[in-house]
Amino acid sequence: EKVFEETTGADIDIKKNGGEVKIKGKDGKSTFSSGDNKLPDNFPKFIPLYPKAKLQTTSSFNSSGEGEIFSVGFLSKDSNSKVFDFYKNELSETNGYEAVSTHQSGEISMIQTRNASQARTVGVTISPNKDEGGSIIQLTSTPLKQ
Repeated sequence: EKVFEETTGADIDIKKNGGEVKIKGKDGKSTFSSGDNKLPDNFPKFIPLYPKAKLQTTSSFNSSGEGEIFSVGFLSKDSNSKVFDFYKNELSETNGYEAVSTHQSGEISMIQTRNASQARTVGVTISPNKDEGGSIIQLTSTPLKQ
């Protein structure tokens, strides 16, 4: 805590609970939490999760009440192309998403969307898991700017 406080000038409270770390800023509104055991309780339920993917990392950040930012990482035994096809279908207009960008470059695929009815962006990055085979899936979601 002391190192963060000296670096930022803020009064920071760090709590460790099992595999989760929570940091709360002086204003009481800015928070960061990170863990690897479960999705955050307030993770948006409308965001599709890849079937049978194993959760590896989670983090969330809320700055001065502007809305929660989420980042979660998964591992899947499936190929990048299979995971990409799943998200291309799930993050489609049919399901209330507007495509912002879709990019495939070599072994890495990215999809960025926005969901106006949920007032959030949803992004997914898929890359190969060179150590274990299969794919690494990184999901991010941020509030839409009004």
